[in-house]
Amino acid sequence: MNIEKFSSISGLIDLKEIERVERLGFYHSKVSEVEHFTIVDICGWFESLSFAKPNTSRLKKKLIASKGIVRGPVKYSFKLHARLPN
Repeated sequence: MNIEKFSSISGLIDLKEIERVERLGFYHSKVSEVEHFTIVDICGWFESLSFAKPNTSRLKKKLIASKGIVRGPVKYSFKLHARLPN
């Protein structure tokens, strides 16, 4: 499944920014086997789907505050929490 099809099936266009990141992180962890990602990666994901580029400082604050995303093993990286909240 390509990312455009995943976007339309999962309804990314109607989700909030942080929910998009969680879903795209899940997609890339399954398809590309990416274990962790950076804000630069997230901006690339958004641009590839023609979403507006997120404000990076605000996105970083949202990622840190999110319960579904935790800090990754590399500096300035993030990964999905082992158990995503419902």
